[in-house]
Amino acid sequence: FNIKFNSIFFLNSNLGWVVSSNGGMYKYNGINWAQVYSEEFKNGSFSYNDLNDIIAFSSDDIWICSNAGRSSNSQIYHYSNGQWTQTSLNSTLLTDLDFIDSNNIWALGYDGKVFKYNGVGWALIQTLDGGGFWQIKAINNNDVWVSSYSNYLTGSSGLWHYDGTSFIPNYKLTSGTSYGDSYAIDFISSN
Repeated sequence: FNIKFNSIFFLNSNLGWVVSSNGGMYKYNGINWAQVYSEEFKNGSFSYNDLNDIIAFSSDDIWICSNAGRSSNSQIYHYSNGQWTQTSLNSTLLTDLDFIDSNNIWALGYDGKVFKYNGVGWALIQTLDGGGFWQIKAINNNDVWVSSYSNYLTGSSGLWHYDGTSFIPNYKLTSGTSYGDSYAIDFISSN
């Protein structure tokens, strides 16, 4: 059997998780990896397909995004106080999560929908033109970046930048530069 791992996240050298395309989640304890089963996932009360990204603030505060399968609502799963909860977001494929802190979590949909969690609930921030959006990185709430690759709708690709008000498309690192496909982006700081 073949498993495609989609995302890995470590809190420290003794605690990490990986999520997979078959809906699996695996936990690392500093020595070994083991598949993690929760009652919600085992008994089918949560509907999911691929688990695409995972972030965590502690072993009791974990967030996962998934695709929607055949529906138009992707899922955000949150583990807190020993149980999982599920939130549907109107996007066919949530590709990435990033965070500033536990009250400022960003989610990106392949279809260009950008969502933000404010500690209470999720809100749609903006729908970017086109599709092919793959990764989001939040430095602070006024400095968020999105990468995209060529898509059949617009043919556009590259970087998008959020300045606290809206996303600016086709952001150029230097003048006269053009970009091909941008699948990944990461930052240490805004400088």
